[in-house]
Amino acid sequence: MVVIGTKDIKESLDRKKAVEIFRKTPEARNAAIYFQQAKFLVHQGRYKEAIVFINQALQVDPERKEWLTERSLCYFKMLQPEVALKRVDEVLELDPKYFQALLLKGEILYSL
Repeated sequence: MVVIGTKDIKESLDRKKAVEIFRKTPEARNAAIYFQQAKFLVHQGRYKEAIVFINQALQVDPERKEWLTERSLCYFKMLQPEVALKRVDEVLELDPKYFQALLLKGEILYSL
């Protein structure tokens, strides 16, 4: 017997929604490409440039938690903890239990 909790169902539906959007619109595909470019820049330590790409991706899907959290991380890495805290709080307003945002908020608060 397999038990599926509400969290599993929610994640599955979020994934399904993302796939549907990705297949339907070229803008969504471009947004995903922008975000991948941003991730690459983050790994190189080029945070300011990464924020530009993340903002372009967020124009298509402004409530994408992963993207918003990554932008908060960039501000934190650029030594702007107040801005990062404000941005991560925006993510937590969308989903108060989003683990990556909670973890980042803890790191930001610890650094203050």
